[in-house]
Amino acid sequence: MTSVRSPTPGSPAGQPGWGWGGQGGLLINLALELIRELAGDRALANARASDTLILLQSQFPNMRQRILKVERLGRVEYAAALDIQKQTERAVLTNEQPDTLLLLEHPHTLTLGRRSAPDAITAADEVLGARGVTVFETNRGGKVTYHGLGQIIGYPIINLSPDREDVHRYVRDLEEVLIRAMGDFEIESFRIPGLTGVHTTRGKVAAIGVHIARWITTHGFALNVNSDLSYFDLIIACEGEPVTSMKELLGREVEMSSVEDRIVERFAEVFEMEIEGAMTSVCGSAA
Repeated sequence: MTSVRSPTPGSPAGQPGWGWGGQGGLLINLALELIRELAGDRALANARASDTLILLQSQFPNMRQRILKVERLGRVEYAAALDIQKQTERAVLTNEQPDTLLLLEHPHTLTLGRRSAPDAITAADEVLGARGVTVFETNRGGKVTYHGLGQIIGYPIINLSPDREDVHRYVRDLEEVLIRAMGDFEIESFRIPGLTGVHTTRGKVAAIGVHIARWITTHGFALNVNSDLSYFDLIIACEGEPVTSMKELLGREVEMSSVEDRIVERFAEVFEMEIEGAMTSVCGSAA
């Protein structure tokens, strides 16, 4: 469920979104630039860059970690969220702001990824209209996905360069974030080989679909918390797998903000980032 545009080669750690500061950061940037220039093989360059980072971090233990900015946006129309993603992507790319995790909730929406089949939406337009569902085509990978009330949507806008330039690793890391967050609520979840997302014995609880350009990520994940699962009957979900929610698994409604808290902590943990100050709330209705 991944869409990738060919990255610009040779992006050293000092490029947008990295966040190393001071003399140690300058040394890292110069070292990585040298590595990129000397190593013609990109895979070898990435490996050497990672090794160099580890070595330099051991020599400069007090250097600042990568910073994660968290924005809780509340309920946002899908089109407006796309604009926010684009603005954030530009800001991260140009180093105007650090890596950013957007957390929000959408009104009832169906999004069509690049691999969506023509018959992926099974409901007639009249039915969609009666249920207040809008439809959008997107540039993310994957097939058709439902977004709606009671779901937590996460859009990580982060720079994977230089040490995480691996698409499959990025998707697996997103899955790991959600698996750990589910564990915090005593929900056992797991991966299924060959599939993307987070699964339970009663069905899929989270979908993942991402887009990566110049190693900056957009789109992300949708976690069913208190979702009305009947909306999934309007589509043929990925691989036809049944879906579930945290509410269904726990037998009770779950406070959305508490789930967001765990996602933020687990995201920072898996991606080895430091959360920027207090979490930022942006005007919007409560999720």
